[in-house]
Amino acid sequence: MDEKTFKEILERYQKGTATKKELKLLEDFESHFSDRMEKEQPFTSQLHKRQVRNEVFRKIKKEIQPTSPTISWYKIVAGLALLIGLGASYYFITKNTYKVNYIAVSTSANQTKILTLSDSSVVTLNENSALEFPNVFSEEERKVKLTGEAYFKIKKDKNSPFIVEANGIKTTVLGTQFNIDASTHKVNVALVEGSVKVEGLDVDKKLLPNQKIEFDLKKKKVHLQNFSPKEELWWLTGEFVFSNTPLEEVVQILGKKFNKTIILDSNNTGKLSISGTFKSKNLSAILKAVAETLELDFKRVDNEILIYKPKPNSQ
Repeated sequence: MDEKTFKEILERYQKGTATKKELKLLEDFESHFSDRMEKEQPFTSQLHKRQVRNEVFRKIKKEIQPTSPTISWYKIVAGLALLIGLGASYYFITKNTYKVNYIAVSTSANQTKILTLSDSSVVTLNENSALEFPNVFSEEERKVKLTGEAYFKIKKDKNSPFIVEANGIKTTVLGTQFNIDASTHKVNVALVEGSVKVEGLDVDKKLLPNQKIEFDLKKKKVHLQNFSPKEELWWLTGEFVFSNTPLEEVVQILGKKFNKTIILDSNNTGKLSISGTFKSKNLSAILKAVAETLELDFKRVDNEILIYKPKPNSQ
């Protein structure tokens, strides 16, 4: 059926004089068009689809009055698209019908934010961090850009991978929970459940649950290790959970959380390990508990905190 014939049939359909054979041709056209729509997936989302539909109805409201309930809006739009010299596919795959805007959300010191994205994925943004994302994701991929640290709970969609870019490190997932810390020159990706693929520094690695990969961007080194979610997610849960954790790691975590420089008097002191759960929001209270457990002491020196082993009889 050429365009001229289609126009003539459509005019008769509008007047209510189309024959059963002509109505069948229109129905066949609708089926073909609907199948193509499903295969090409021209809409970026259900919201985009509704936006297109509403815009189409607005434009054709006074131009067409269908007399049969069996002809759906797809057919009407397809016919009108041809009448105005456009291909039906072109009209729908034009993305300008709904403009995609990018949103940037940031946090300041001692502030976290919970964000729900357009696909229902949930992102918890740690302090001094930022996330850039579109107001509506495309069907092909869901891409965001992270600065700082965030915890992701991604809605599963096997046809649209979720991609996080952070300091040049790319993490790709379909549906999972993971943490990314890109607040320094070291980018850490820690997988809690599901699976993720991480790319960076010429490394392409698929993580398993409770695995963490670290990219040292200065030294150009990559390190893979197992981790405890309770230890890694202290900023999210509000608890510091240590299990035979070296003191040198403990002071790094505490220093980052409280924005303080904590130093040790020797390498041997840093190798001491500690176990326990600390819920206090007071750094001095935590340091006091740690020091007493390890028979150490601490004091403030200028703008730093020194943890040291007291000399005999000095207490």
